[in-house]
Amino acid sequence: MTREVGAPSLPAGDGRTRDLGAGQSLRCALAMILNSTQVVKGAMDRIPWPVSLSISGLAFTLFFLQTGLDMHRTGAHGTGAVVGFTFLGLLYGTAGVALVALVAWALGPHAGGAAVA
Repeated sequence: MTREVGAPSLPAGDGRTRDLGAGQSLRCALAMILNSTQVVKGAMDRIPWPVSLSISGLAFTLFFLQTGLDMHRTGAHGTGAVVGFTFLGLLYGTAGVALVALVAWALGPHAGGAAVA
């Protein structure tokens, strides 16, 4: 089966992709524009929370590692500081993001959000 270059496709769930017709592609785009909350919720329901937390942890770790390496290269800090910055990034990316999420979840109903059942 061949498909046109640039034709939109979505994962079929088994590693292959399934082609979208023009009407279904437009429907997906409109759903994202008009009801993005539900689209994101539907996509995130299948992802366990530890995976989400590890992604943010990895992102913060790599960002802090790059910052530490840049400071090491300029001579502002030594190797120990690079390792310290890297672990600080891991801490911010996991515990910090989890704490912000917990506060947002706790204050959400009081700020006009829907109450959690």
